[in-house]
Amino acid sequence: MKLINQKTISSGEYLPCFTSGTPFLIEGCMILQCLNGNASFILDFKRYEICPGDVVFLFKDMVIELGERSDDFTVRYVSITNERVFELYVRITSQKLWSKLYLSPVLKIDKDLYKEPFDHWMRQCIWVDKNCCKQTSDSIIANAVLSLFMVMEDVVNKNEEDVAVIGYSSQWKLLGDFLALLSRHYMTRHNVSFYAESLSITSDYLSVLMKECMGKTPKEIIDEKLVLAMKALLKSTTLSIKNIADRLHYEDSSHLCKVFRRHTGMSPAQYRKSLSE
Repeated sequence: MKLINQKTISSGEYLPCFTSGTPFLIEGCMILQCLNGNASFILDFKRYEICPGDVVFLFKDMVIELGERSDDFTVRYVSITNERVFELYVRITSQKLWSKLYLSPVLKIDKDLYKEPFDHWMRQCIWVDKNCCKQTSDSIIANAVLSLFMVMEDVVNKNEEDVAVIGYSSQWKLLGDFLALLSRHYMTRHNVSFYAESLSITSDYLSVLMKECMGKTPKEIIDEKLVLAMKALLKSTTLSIKNIADRLHYEDSSHLCKVFRRHTGMSPAQYRKSLSE
């Protein structure tokens, strides 16, 4: 997946080649459909297994820890840019849909009634990308992605049951809501109070809940997410430490470096150097 150019709108088939444990930062939105083989990844401390037919939705600023993959693991993909993702967020207003996708990014539709329409949608995007000029294909694919999300929003809103939380207690629903909020806002919101207020609970209650469910405080979870993002940026870009801190909305880069060292045992510069050894 690292070789897909996320700065452009594109689609196609790809055989990803990655090292287990590699952090990977999503720049825009990627929709993947597994064609062959299998692979795994970790998102927000949860492991996901990907098999043929599965569809994966990955969004801006998500940090994925890639796991094992089979030699024949192959995907179809559609990738759109950050600017187009912003348009999605503006047009698709259903919090129910976004929560579902951020909490359950892997959809098992191999034998679902939506398999044939989705296969057709993917093939159409790939055909357009191969046969149209860049400006035309960009416009058509971006509109196709928007149309797909509009259909998904309509389907999810018609479903009276929220399948993501059926059978779970209110505490587990809050945990899921916290992780969904974290995936969308961790780069700009580092304080626990923002997430507690968004969930209409106190920071103390959120801390108790996270300790009981995950064995970690909300602040520890936020910091771990930021460290993963920093690892991905140190590995995949040549950005300076200060520029990485700016991207992660830290006014004081030294504070971010302290957080990084506390979690990894080395400075960002040492970590980057270790990647080339």
